[in-house]
Amino acid sequence: MIPLRPFIVKMESGMTARDDILALGKRIGQSIIGQEQMVERLLLGLLANGHLLVEGLPGLAKTRAIKSLAKNLNSELSRSVHS
Repeated sequence: MIPLRPFIVKMESGMTARDDILALGKRIGQSIIGQEQMVERLLLGLLANGHLLVEGLPGLAKTRAIKSLAKNLNSELSRSVHS
């Protein structure tokens, strides 16, 4: 994973924001094996408060990764398919 500088802010759980992000990455990584770079990029997009365009060959767990991210954030998956 990309090393993140530790944040000073402590969350209510006693964990730092960095710990929370690393834990989120670990949970997502458990559902998509072998896609560490994708997990890193999903987290970077999340931290940058941006939109993500996930492209790749069929069968590379793109939808599974986004579903896992949404599930772990207690959010919904919003998907646009353009030809």
